[in-house]
Amino acid sequence: MTYNINEIMSHSQKKILIPIKPTPHKPTPPPPPPKPTPITKQPVPVTVPLQILTNVALVIPHMLMGDQIEAIPAVRYLRSLYPEVHVWSIKNNLEKVTLFYADDPAIKVFEVGDQWWGHSIFYKTHKLAQYLPDNVYPCGIHAKTIHKTPNFVYGPIPFGFYRHMKLPIDVYWNYFCINDSPMSETLYQLVQGTPYIFTHPATGYGPLFTIEDIDKHSQLSHHDILVIDPNQNRYPPDHKFYPIAQQLIGYKINDYVQVMIHADYLYLSDSSFFCLAMQLGILTDKCFVRSRADINYDYLWSIESCFFNQIGYGSDACKKRFQRF
Repeated sequence: MTYNINEIMSHSQKKILIPIKPTPHKPTPPPPPPKPTPITKQPVPVTVPLQILTNVALVIPHMLMGDQIEAIPAVRYLRSLYPEVHVWSIKNNLEKVTLFYADDPAIKVFEVGDQWWGHSIFYKTHKLAQYLPDNVYPCGIHAKTIHKTPNFVYGPIPFGFYRHMKLPIDVYWNYFCINDSPMSETLYQLVQGTPYIFTHPATGYGPLFTIEDIDKHSQLSHHDILVIDPNQNRYPPDHKFYPIAQQLIGYKINDYVQVMIHADYLYLSDSSFFCLAMQLGILTDKCFVRSRADINYDYLWSIESCFFNQIGYGSDACKKRFQRF
């Protein structure tokens, strides 16, 4: 038998495939559960109880400048009863109010917010609870909220405020005192010997009268008599009164005490300068006021309001009645 060599090679190179048994599938074991994170105990917030101020009076006036001035006699009176008196003030008036009491370190002025008056959050934020209720003397909207008074009556101002604080009305006329400002005498020295009118027509709602109204009522001309306005110079730069009027602008309200006391005329709106002027020993009787709501202020100087021509602050003269104009 003959063999084909190619055929022999072909058979010899063939591979024999032996079937392989499949390896049984073993399921992958699940990962071990994570170790529990240890629970860290959060510190329990500690509520620090308020320190109760047992011998401190708190006065809460309305917060505008005139309101603060009207509260000054109450603060001074309470200082005669308490070893320490606190007063609340908004930031805008804080420096000025603090200066009123700079002569007495036991009267302390604290800044409060200018929103949420009359809401419980306002009094909670400023820690009203640290004062004994009988030692808190609130005015106006603060009295209405704190005392929860039904049928609340605000006026007449300022005596309504003293009724809210449960203080005698005569305190308003008999206990006014402010820290003496050295600048007060300095400013007066600038005009001593010169006839002048002191005026403050400004209010939060705008001016209530003009310099022409003053000319007409006084029957004088502001070109012939110096007019001092703490807010602005009433003269053009080339006027003879311009330099002196310019030197008297922009000071704090209690810096004008002596200038107001010695003025020949006073023409005021019913704002902060009027509240101050009522308490001063002004020398002239020519004192005039114009109100924002055509209010007749004659009730201020009545026997019912305990006005008996008391000596004013800053001189030996009596406090003056202001006439409407």
